[in-house]
Amino acid sequence: MKSFALGMQERVMRHLNTIVTVLFVQLVVLTAPVFAYTCDKFVSPTGTSGGDGSSAAPWSLSSAITGAGGRIQGGHTVCLKEGTYPLSNARLSVSGSSTAPVIFRNAPNERPILDANGGNSNLLTVAASNVWLWGLEFTDSSSAPQFFAALAVSTGSGVKVINCNFHDMGGAGIGAWAENTGLELYGSSSFFNGRNISARGYGIYTQNATGSKLYEDNFFFWNFGGYNVHAYGEAGRLNNMTYRGNVSMDGIMMVGGTSSQAQNLVWERNFNYKTGANPSGSTVYIGYSAGVANAIIRDNIFPSGNVWWAYANNIQSMTGNLFRGNLHYHNNTPSGVTPAQTTVPHQFPNNTYLFTPSSGILPMLTGMKVFVRRNKYEEGRGNIIVYNFDGVSSLSVDLSSVGLQIGQQFEVRDGQNPFGPSVVSGTYDGANVNIPLNALTTATPKSLPSGSSSDITAINHSKKEFNFFTILPGIISTPSNPASPRNLRITG
Repeated sequence: MKSFALGMQERVMRHLNTIVTVLFVQLVVLTAPVFAYTCDKFVSPTGTSGGDGSSAAPWSLSSAITGAGGRIQGGHTVCLKEGTYPLSNARLSVSGSSTAPVIFRNAPNERPILDANGGNSNLLTVAASNVWLWGLEFTDSSSAPQFFAALAVSTGSGVKVINCNFHDMGGAGIGAWAENTGLELYGSSSFFNGRNISARGYGIYTQNATGSKLYEDNFFFWNFGGYNVHAYGEAGRLNNMTYRGNVSMDGIMMVGGTSSQAQNLVWERNFNYKTGANPSGSTVYIGYSAGVANAIIRDNIFPSGNVWWAYANNIQSMTGNLFRGNLHYHNNTPSGVTPAQTTVPHQFPNNTYLFTPSSGILPMLTGMKVFVRRNKYEEGRGNIIVYNFDGVSSLSVDLSSVGLQIGQQFEVRDGQNPFGPSVVSGTYDGANVNIPLNALTTATPKSLPSGSSSDITAINHSKKEFNFFTILPGIISTPSNPASPRNLRITG
């Protein structure tokens, strides 16, 4: 059966095969560095400012994020030991350089948790340049969290956030503001945020004035403010943003403002899905009111829900996308304009459009598409995204493209339950790995927001039709590179 086939509509298969072809070419030619690491300095929940930063005498986190009295320098990797770090209104101010960043990372095989614990401010604000946060978990354990974000990236440049988790905050998971430039959010998850109904409880709330921002290979899902990605500004400042390889489930991805166009948007190979109480609700806003300019939109999958399109959009290129559901103009549309579902396909024919017919019943999709995306920072790590419209119960998948070595331990985690048990684990032998697609269980939020405007009123795992997973590498039984990281439990 042809993948995503629908009767005689061969274009569905052709365009989605194009997506897969482009993706796997990317995996083959990917040359971004994958870093092994050792710990230069250590932090622990019981550390003090009087320590020397060794494993035996670690610093406190509050001391380390301000530079530990000048003892943390560019090029240092500062490892956070296992445990919970109560933190609120903290400010990270130590900077590195573009060639020697300061890296705050989980100690190998350990899970550090930064906990706002009901604090009355953002958990951590980054006001520094060339600092990387890697393999860390940000949360609020309080049953009544305040309406603040886990991470606010306010100023500086060259900040990277890699393979982190942001969950259960009262407000947004991440706030990345216009004054910061060069932010990269990579391989991270943001979910269950917005538990305080007064908050803008988004997966990420972001703007950009100068330079660029990159959001790549992240999982955004079940954020109670309704938006997984909220790139919005009433006075512009939404320029030079790239969204690539992200999963957005049960929430809206939006880029656009009310007064000036968002410049130079790149939106490619993103994976969208709705499973909640309102599966026909909104999936994406492209341009909001003022529109986007010089935008490139390609190889994305919008398999359900409403896509809202700004009449003022100025698109440089739009190819290879699947739109299934409804396509509408947003506000600021002149009266008497031909509907978007007529004009957009005419303007951009090299996409697949499956709109709701007069019967009101959307055509069904069939087949399976599997996307394996290699993590560019950790050898052997990657994401798996599965559209399974035939409803099969398991998947046989080739993991060779992520860089696992023969004899290396690995595990596959459910993206909807990142701290739960492994879905699959074992020793990699080069053969395909069988992954179950049913009987999966979700993580549990610390609480559901009462009276929320979100359509998420209960947390249930997606059905077999859509799943996403993370591949985590472990120890190599016969090491070919003794310096390779041993990160069987890296969070994220």
